[in-house]
Amino acid sequence: PSFFDPKRDAMSVLNAIVGGGSMNSRLNLALRERLGLVYQVESQFVPFSDTGYFSVYFASEPHDVGKCLDTIYTELSKLATKPLADKSFNALKNQMKGQLLLAAENPESYILQLSKQMLWFGKVQDIEELTASIDSLSALEIQQLAEQIFHFDRFSVLKYE
Repeated sequence: PSFFDPKRDAMSVLNAIVGGGSMNSRLNLALRERLGLVYQVESQFVPFSDTGYFSVYFASEPHDVGKCLDTIYTELSKLATKPLADKSFNALKNQMKGQLLLAAENPESYILQLSKQMLWFGKVQDIEELTASIDSLSALEIQQLAEQIFHFDRFSVLKYE
């Protein structure tokens, strides 16, 4: 989704589930904790004015790359076929809201975020509006977005050795 797409917030939540910077993300738990295949794994969602960019990065031994890719595709497929359980989804939303509140305590980061909102939308969303947006999302919406986006025949793989 682009910066202006109403699905942008849902994509941010989906990214957090997949690997967006938390130790309890799906890919971190699967690749690092359960299988011990990677040194680092993360996903990233970057919205632009007309489209968005989603990526997964991992660092592993060269002989583990295939197994890592298979595991990533498996985890993404699970998200695309079955909604998260309510308990897990609510915990994730609370974690994201907590991260927003922590980010707001950093003046430089907070001012940068407010400036981007003003530049793109001509208005500023306060913390209450942002947390309400997260609260309004359902696990089914996230699953449907994953189903729409995770088409592996359209994925590209870039490998550094």
